[in-house]
Parts: sequence; structure tokens; C-alpha cells
Amino acid sequence: MDQTHTYRIALKQVLEQYAQHHPTPNNGAIRTDLICDPERDCYALMSVGWNEHRRIFAPIFYAMLRHGQIILEHDGLGYGISADLVAAGVAPTDIIWAWEQSDPPVSYATYLSEQAVIV
Repeated sequence: MDQTHTYRIALKQVLEQYAQHHPTPNNGAIRTDLICDPERDCYALMSVGWNEHRRIFAPIFYAMLRHGQIILEHDGLGYGISADLVAAGVAPTDIIWAWEQSDPPVSYATYLSEQAVIV
């Protein structure tokens, strides 16, 4: 199995777990939707529903798979998804945080080495 296929599976499996366990306020009036597009390699979690008379449609998480790396565009999951992706078989050097834009982009592995954190 090639790396891209492995990363597609890892992203989908981790996000399915998040979608199942993500808290839903308002007695289920707001749901968590998982969106997977393996053809374009885009993956998202969305909050969708109603909060009293206010429509809710907000991103929780968004990532793309590009050039053998997972580009995290938005991670609003609270404690982050990177460690779970590594546990699912993704190399830390292949997880890129788009919000930490630098030249070159910051990978999860770089972050770990700078923070002296062991996963």
C-alpha cells in the first residue's frame, strides 16, 4: 500500500472517531458532519445545525493531502490531531501546520524537536 493511500485511511479513521465523540450541544440540534473527498484529498469536520434561532455552519477541522504530506489548514478540535495521526501511522515530518507559515512550513516533527516533547 502506498503512502498516500495509507494517509487517506489514517485521516478518515481519525476523523471518524472525532466525529463520533465530538460534543453536540443543544440536545443534538447541532451535529458534527465528516466530509471526505479522497479524489481531491480534502478532509473536513463541520458543525451544522441550529442554536435556538441562529443557524450554525462552522468548520471544526480542515486538511488536505498534498505531495505525500498532510497539510492541516484548520484544527479547532481543542487539543490537536497531530498525535492521533502519528499513532495511526503518519510520519511526524509529513504533518504540516498551515497556520505556522514559514519558509519552509513547520512540520509536527519540527515542533516536537523545538518543544522537546516526546510523542
